[in-house]
Amino acid sequence: MNIDRILAYTAGLTADAFAADERTQDAAKRCLQRLSEAAVKLGPVAEEAMPQHAWAGIRSIGNVLRQRL
Repeated sequence: MNIDRILAYTAGLTADAFAADERTQDAAKRCLQRLSEAAVKLGPVAEEAMPQHAWAGIRSIGNVLRQRL
């Protein structure tokens, strides 16, 4: 799963180390994009199944990343 990949990619990294590692940043951004795309496709189904998550933010992060990539 994408969230597991992000956690694996960033395990043990400090914020400074992450900021200096463009490959890890790119990998994490791509995983976040995939999560965002899935949230858009699932729409209300995801919100009903897991209302505790901030779905609007999850969906919109893809737009933010696309504008900055």
